[in-house]
Amino acid sequence: MSSAPLDINNNMSASTTATTIKIEQSIAIKEDDMHYHDKSVERKIDHEEDTGVKIEDMTNLSTASSASSSTTVSSYNIEGDKRSVESYYSTDDGGYGWVIVLGSFLGMFTIYGIMINHYVEKVFSGDRGIATSLSLVAVLISFIGGVFAPISNMIESILGVRCTLFIATLLISGGFAAAGSATEVWELFLALGICFGMGFSMMIMVTSKTVPLWFNRRRSTAMGIVASSGGIGGLILPFIITPLNDSLGVSWTFRILAGCFFVINLITTMIVKEKNPPTKRVFKNPCDILQLDLLRDINFLIWCLAAFLQVSYMNMLFYFLPSYATHIGLDTMHGSVLVSVTAATTFIGRLSVGVLADRAGNLNMCIIFNLITCLASFFIWTFANNFNILLLFGIIHGFFGGCYIALLAPIVCTVLGPEKFSSGFALVSFIVAPAYVGPSIASALENITSIEPFLIFKLFTGSTAFGTAIVVLILKLRMKRQLWAII
Repeated sequence: MSSAPLDINNNMSASTTATTIKIEQSIAIKEDDMHYHDKSVERKIDHEEDTGVKIEDMTNLSTASSASSSTTVSSYNIEGDKRSVESYYSTDDGGYGWVIVLGSFLGMFTIYGIMINHYVEKVFSGDRGIATSLSLVAVLISFIGGVFAPISNMIESILGVRCTLFIATLLISGGFAAAGSATEVWELFLALGICFGMGFSMMIMVTSKTVPLWFNRRRSTAMGIVASSGGIGGLILPFIITPLNDSLGVSWTFRILAGCFFVINLITTMIVKEKNPPTKRVFKNPCDILQLDLLRDINFLIWCLAAFLQVSYMNMLFYFLPSYATHIGLDTMHGSVLVSVTAATTFIGRLSVGVLADRAGNLNMCIIFNLITCLASFFIWTFANNFNILLLFGIIHGFFGGCYIALLAPIVCTVLGPEKFSSGFALVSFIVAPAYVGPSIASALENITSIEPFLIFKLFTGSTAFGTAIVVLILKLRMKRQLWAII
């Protein structure tokens, strides 16, 4: 009598075990089918990208799987694709991301041209040799900005975005204040080139890599808004700085700028933040940040070359346009007007290229804008011997010649993908840092040649812009073998 319950329990246990095994086997089969399906889809996509031939019919995914398993797999993939699309369209284009854009916009004003021209004309009595030395101060700011980028990235990884931006705020204002007491060129190298340069590097690095991660479809538009900040600064500040220089002198002008930039950058520090901050801050060494294995990516190397060429001419006009205006007989106020108009069109151009790139492709816009810059340099600036023609050139160059700042981050993200964007952005900034000496190289060539004054600047700008367009075209054709493809 006592053995009957034991037999029942044994039978129930065996039945349960058998049922569990069958369930586990069924789950395993479904998982294998899903894995096989994913791999098949990947192979199909790769085949279509390589050959351009769309595969309409595919073989059965697994002859061993049942109809219910296939239905489950199909439902899984449909739902997964639907969630992916919904995520793409719902996680950007609104919310706090636009506040990040505003904060980054405030942190990227630039005002180099007018201050350098004031030193050349008023402090050092128009000495062209001093003009070359002072151009190196502005170049050093940009050079330090690139070389210091990996260190800025490392500081941000340890201290966080806001602490890093606050340090940048102190360095920027401290550099301006120190420049107000400078009486020698080497002192300006230390105050502006080193101190301000490190602060500006941290500001640009943190804001430029933070903004794109808040957006998907409108990434280029967002970066275009941020990049246009330099145009607004160049539009407004010359009309403030020139009267201040004439009435108070350069020392007090720099001190006033120090206070203004402290307030502006403090606002940036308060409102810019990471989208997904890590739960724990960890130390990153420079090798981990740079990820030198990215240099094995041929497409990335091609973009680095294009970026190098574009950076070499990008600031040429802002450094030397006021001096060129003086050379053809215009007064300092005309120079200020030219810089302001050029900066205004730079503002419009960077906004426009961002919006257009989201629709027509980042690489396409980079090619078109550089080609137009090339043509303007060769056929307009070469014959600009009066205010009207020079103004026309400033408008065209300002609109089309500043696209690099707006397209840098989106193109890096396009070439490498979001997961490698941060390291790629720092590495590009580091690689192109030497290219900022382009204006100084052109200035040195100008001093040792006896050809028409400023002709070297015109030829240098046109040639490098054309080279940039050709290199970006090569990159585009490597990524997608269709001339009219949107990429």
